[in-house]
Amino acid sequence: MSNGLYNGLDNGLHNGVYNGLENGSKVGMFENETKNFDADALLYLNNANINYDIERFATNKLVIGLKKALLWNKLKAFYPFLGRTESSCSYNLKSPYNTNAAYRITFHNSVAQIYYTRFGVEFAGLYSIGNTYLIPATTLIKGDLSMGIYINGGTLTGSVYPATMGSVVSYHTDGPEFTIRTTGKYFIPNGEAQNFISVSESSTTGIFIGSVKNGIISLYRNGKEIANNTASSGGSLSVNSVTIGAINGLVSDTYSNIRTGASFIASGLTKEDAIKMDFLIQQFNQLLARWQQR
Repeated sequence: MSNGLYNGLDNGLHNGVYNGLENGSKVGMFENETKNFDADALLYLNNANINYDIERFATNKLVIGLKKALLWNKLKAFYPFLGRTESSCSYNLKSPYNTNAAYRITFHNSVAQIYYTRFGVEFAGLYSIGNTYLIPATTLIKGDLSMGIYINGGTLTGSVYPATMGSVVSYHTDGPEFTIRTTGKYFIPNGEAQNFISVSESSTTGIFIGSVKNGIISLYRNGKEIANNTASSGGSLSVNSVTIGAINGLVSDTYSNIRTGASFIASGLTKEDAIKMDFLIQQFNQLLARWQQR
């Protein structure tokens, strides 16, 4: 049934019925895969060594949806966290190559373990982070950027200011920073005081998107705008790479124990764009039977 949001974009969710395919059994769905699959989806699936049928199907549907919604070219990095191994979870859907320049994640778990499961990646405490190698100052444009993360479990505890992803050189002097915790949500795109956006909201699972576009900073949860503010021309972008599981530059103060089923970094999203992105991430995770929100 058409959802009415995306010019009839097929939602493919079958009313949310669990499909039971996550064990990777062959069901004949992909016999003509190279003919029917999007070329970019297939490149990612092969390079990341994603072999579970439902993960291949869901990824292809995601890429087709991103392109149809005109979001694909806005992306700098998108991490589906598939394959249930450290290597497979590290690949960037948008540029699926095993290099730092392609923003392939390096996971650091010298102190605390990181878990790679069918639900995604779970960070488990101090210094368990993923380095994307994406440097905001050289890759993003101030006043026209976004980042998002789908949290489907874990806890936002462990440090003084548990965060989900971001990059700074020093506290609140640059960015972007994206902090989600039980006391509130914070998105700081440039580190400048007027660019600070926050909302008191206790939910810590779901899809969170922060964006600055057309002079407005917006924060979304599950497709609904929960806060906005007027952007300013001040501030700067960080010269440190973005990390997931903590904010690079403040790792010891911001590490968390989140479990994530997707994350992205992109140019700025309009409200319509953010709603579309939310829908596609939700659809993707529902197909994988890993959609959870509270």
